[in-house]
Amino acid sequence: MRDGAYLKRLAGDLERWRGAGLVTAEQIATMIDDARARANVARSSPAAVAAALGAILFGLGLITFIAANWGEMAKSARMLSALVLIWLTFGGVIVALERKAAWIGHAFALAGALAIGASISLIGQTCHIEGTPAGLFLLWSFGAGATAIAFRSIPVLILFVILA
Repeated sequence: MRDGAYLKRLAGDLERWRGAGLVTAEQIATMIDDARARANVARSSPAAVAAALGAILFGLGLITFIAANWGEMAKSARMLSALVLIWLTFGGVIVALERKAAWIGHAFALAGALAIGASISLIGQTCHIEGTPAGLFLLWSFGAGATAIAFRSIPVLILFVILA
């Protein structure tokens, strides 16, 4: 259903409910504003797809850059770079969502979930932690799942399903 038709139908329903005394005019205005904001949230638009693809490529590029220079870095710099990468991407999610750019926020969330996996792997390598690939993917899926829940991100949820 088109967003305009949905909003028109919603407005009609809300007016009927106001007439029945179920909602006030202020509540109607709040609900209409919320519905308009949600109508503008990411759909499968070319910009959203490009942002998700860009986030994946950006995340993989950062992972490759860090992994290529991993041997020359001090242990403390390795740990710090892994944590900073995750927190920067999550900061990007928060800023994008505050600015009502949901598709950019989802792209940052996806990059952050990829950074979690890379950080787990690289920190495990630094600290010589023994484990199986299945254990890595299980731990990574927990991080991706938490990210998907925290930011209500469908792209990260898809990553979680793939990992799990």
